[in-house]
Amino acid sequence: MKKILAFLLTAVMLCALPLTVSAETLNGTKIRSSAADPWLCTDGEYYYLTVTGSTKIAVFRSKTLNGFAGQSINSNIAYDSAGDPTVSDIFGVGSKLSGTWSPEIHYFSEEEAPGNSGWYMFLALRNDTGDSSEVQMVVLKSTSGTPKGPYGHPITGQRNYSQPILNADGTRYTDWAVGMSTLTVAEGEYKGIYTTWVTEEGRGNSGTSGQFFQKLMIAKMINPWTIGSKPGVITTPTQTWEYAGSSATHPRVVEGATAVYGIHGEIYITYSGSGYWSDYGLGQLTWTGGDPLETSSWVKLPNKPTNGAKSYNPIFQAKTALNLRGAGHASFITDKDGNGYLCYHAYAYTGGKKAAGRDAYIEPYYIDYTEWNGTSYGVIHMGLTDTRMPASTSSTVTFASEGTNLGVPTITAKGGSGVTLQMSAENATGYTLYRSTDGTTFTYLTSVDGTSYADSTAEEGKTYYYRAYAYREEELSVPSEVVSAVASAAAASAGVELKMTLGKTAYTLNGEQKTMDVAPIIRNERTMLPVRYVAEALGATIGWDGATSTATLTTADTEIKITVGAKDAIVNGKSVALDSPAFIENDRTYMPVRFVAETLGGTVAWDGATSTATITK
Repeated sequence: MKKILAFLLTAVMLCALPLTVSAETLNGTKIRSSAADPWLCTDGEYYYLTVTGSTKIAVFRSKTLNGFAGQSINSNIAYDSAGDPTVSDIFGVGSKLSGTWSPEIHYFSEEEAPGNSGWYMFLALRNDTGDSSEVQMVVLKSTSGTPKGPYGHPITGQRNYSQPILNADGTRYTDWAVGMSTLTVAEGEYKGIYTTWVTEEGRGNSGTSGQFFQKLMIAKMINPWTIGSKPGVITTPTQTWEYAGSSATHPRVVEGATAVYGIHGEIYITYSGSGYWSDYGLGQLTWTGGDPLETSSWVKLPNKPTNGAKSYNPIFQAKTALNLRGAGHASFITDKDGNGYLCYHAYAYTGGKKAAGRDAYIEPYYIDYTEWNGTSYGVIHMGLTDTRMPASTSSTVTFASEGTNLGVPTITAKGGSGVTLQMSAENATGYTLYRSTDGTTFTYLTSVDGTSYADSTAEEGKTYYYRAYAYREEELSVPSEVVSAVASAAAASAGVELKMTLGKTAYTLNGEQKTMDVAPIIRNERTMLPVRYVAEALGATIGWDGATSTATLTTADTEIKITVGAKDAIVNGKSVALDSPAFIENDRTYMPVRFVAETLGGTVAWDGATSTATITK
């Protein structure tokens, strides 16, 4: 009990800024668009948010929940599978990923993981074969000591190097597995750290409905990457609300097991049931105090209202009438006043149609200790009354209480560049811009480090409405007033101008100031630049083969393969001599700027007085 109380007191102190309460609920307080499987946590100073990615995982940091909306993915990458040798180890040499699923960030204390305390990221890797059966779990550890990362191998610290989940004998756990999370039993016979995940049974069965289904699994851990017990089954789909969306090719779903701790030492698990593409929702299980590895130690709430039951599953299920569908995949935080909040994803549902992607939302939750859950008292509610109608209060999120508000931006229309925006605000380091075509519904446009932005995507003759937020570090201001402008003719081709200076991480792309995480340097009397910033600016995509230390730069008509340390590059299948070989420094691959730029169709000018390379295309 002492450990649980300590955990709860810590959780209560975590939230740096309070969330306020309003009369709205269950239409969702959105904190970020395009955010499947959101995981929200805090270290006491910042909030951190991570979401499912394709081949990379970003971790966003903000002092306010509103600050997540405008942050770019690329500037927050904490893990990049292109540099992960484990991908080849698991799926074979040359393999690439098509998914990094369900990342979660958890902290292990020295008591829980002796000698291995710190922030860990759990995620699943999916091989790029189009076959969802090729999925495996891995874990990484933050190398910065904060949830922000970057993340690397939990033993060696090598960046982007993940550790596969191991069995107690040191062999790799190879079953299909995703959605790894953690659970702590603080005291008693079963004291220790546990991990939960979802696996499946019956893939490929074409028989009767229900033969293909998921199972929530649990195992005790030796350390954050090693299973120390035979896995047990927490639950399988047994209730009708868990069956929606299932077929011979789509399983009955129970996934996303997340531990929630009560004030009297209770341990609950929320989990998602039914297909995420259908009536996804959350159910509750309660620990009986028995062996956590035994199914009988976990009791489900009843299936919907049966026999007059006051509490039942699902405990949370957004309805299309409330403009949301498919609400699930829970993470929980507690603010400094002890108020609980749930972060989840859902599809916006408007005009009878479901949106293509999921967004991240936040709602309040509470535990009603007057309600019996089948083994003890305590039922989790998500801002709802027990009649399943919207509750009287819900969360909205305040902007930062410090800093200067953003002034009204000046907007002018210039021929050849659509709409030009000018922003100003005292103490601001940049601006996040939102755009609307009707003056009512605004969507994120871009984030700008300078004070001007040319919206070249605006269509000629249309009226556009804009508003802006100033930011300073991770603080976000209140919004500006809405202004409008009629777009002029867009430029036929803006071209590319990239300026980088030796020893400086600041650079400009088409006049917009940006920041690299490393600076250009001189080697072998040649200017060497971090290849990713140059290649992507010139329209190339980049692949990385960690087994051979080879970067592949690809455009519509050019493929360049450059291996670290090699004297020659391969351009469209032919060997071409390099005047200086590529090398890795500070976890970044440097290549000769002139060779890369000119091979990708650009030109390079060198200003010796300022040590600046200007690349144009």
